[in-house]
Amino acid sequence: MSARLHVSVVVAALLAAACARSERAPAPANKDAAATEARVRVDGVPARGDVLWIADDRVVATAPLVDGVAKVPVGAGAAQRALVRIEAPALGVREVSAGAAIVLDVPRREVATVRGRVVVPTGVDAPWVELGLTPRLAAVPPRLVLAEGTTTSIRGVYVARRLTTASFEERVLTGTWEFRVDRMVDAPLGAGEPTLGLERLTASSGAAAVENHGGYQLAIDGDVEVEARLRVQPSP
Repeated sequence: MSARLHVSVVVAALLAAACARSERAPAPANKDAAATEARVRVDGVPARGDVLWIADDRVVATAPLVDGVAKVPVGAGAAQRALVRIEAPALGVREVSAGAAIVLDVPRREVATVRGRVVVPTGVDAPWVELGLTPRLAAVPPRLVLAEGTTTSIRGVYVARRLTTASFEERVLTGTWEFRVDRMVDAPLGAGEPTLGLERLTASSGAAAVENHGGYQLAIDGDVEVEARLRVQPSP
């Protein structure tokens, strides 16, 4: 065999091997990344918040959700489910299975705008009040929705806002929400600072708000306007 023919045969063999390798179905380049990440979008926008992994009704692992991505931490493997807690571009919580890579895309139809008006008693000077909003999931205990990491501590509400005007506006995921509006002042006796609590909550949708230990729960399935009417709390 001539040297030129030998070289041609070797080159042909190498090309054939390269073609065979390229024709094999390769594993997705991001397979490992997908298995170790949670990806969350709301109305097409990457979400911000955190993810809680839950086993036996307790939080076993957490990770921040930044630009729509959370890295699955060590310890999440034992979880049966996860809670995706979203702070932006809307507020809300969604429960998902933790048995596979988490991919959650909340559609526009599950995002609502809540516009609210706060009414204080006549003659009462209240330069600020506190608004508390908490999503209520039928199958998830509030202590998990409000969990502070893997500890036994919990938040008082899912999100708190100090309002210095009589109106507010929030984008939320559809579902049942609990509203709390109050003004709790830590001041000396006789200081004259009014303490206010929520007397009732009404909604333009006509949905009935149900009282719950000082707050009111309201089912939200679309844009809605609410009125929070306050009352002066009796002195202890």
